[in-house]
Amino acid sequence: MEVYKKFELIKLNDKEIDIAKKHAYARTKYIRQQFISKGPTTHEEKNCVGFLGEIAVKKFFKIDLDLEENEDEIIKKYENRKVDKGDLKFKDKVYDVKSENLEEKYYNRLLSGELKDYEMYGCRVFTAKHYHHLPKYTGGLIFCAFKIPNDFKLNKPKSGIRDEYLTNKSVLIIGHLGRDVIFTKKPSINTPPDPDGKSRGRYYSLNFMFHHSELSSVRNILN
Repeated sequence: MEVYKKFELIKLNDKEIDIAKKHAYARTKYIRQQFISKGPTTHEEKNCVGFLGEIAVKKFFKIDLDLEENEDEIIKKYENRKVDKGDLKFKDKVYDVKSENLEEKYYNRLLSGELKDYEMYGCRVFTAKHYHHLPKYTGGLIFCAFKIPNDFKLNKPKSGIRDEYLTNKSVLIIGHLGRDVIFTKKPSINTPPDPDGKSRGRYYSLNFMFHHSELSSVRNILN
């Protein structure tokens, strides 16, 4: 399937995936979960996608991963509960990477650029609860997606990272959004209206929503 022109598909190696997995387990153990995972993934898998996205973006920018590899160092980091200062720094600007797990049927439509804003998972979101963090993200937000199987919710365990979760070894970098764009938006509890008048989806909390057509390619950050 052809990748939409503004996206970047980044392949990860086994070492990078292992680092993400170790960080996900440590973060789950020592950092309180702010949002209960009601989707197809476990708490650990939800944390894992965050690290997979961060690693993919750093790999694209060709900068150091800056993530501990030794298990003792990883545990020490989360035991100390270091304050989040953003996921990466590039050209003196700080970026936050927002990554999500998407079932294959939605992921493939996003990958090709066909997913509409009013469709399920048609928008990338930034929770209004984190609006106060925006001032420190001087470069803005970078959105990523990770493909998971369609039937993943059927055999969802209470915890852990399933082997099937990591069979996909690539991360889709969807695009970048500057803070100035977010400042002009108003958050909503509902998804965008369907042109056919179908009922709108509802989020668990207020979100700023962005269709991928509103994002710029991360290639622009390199310039």
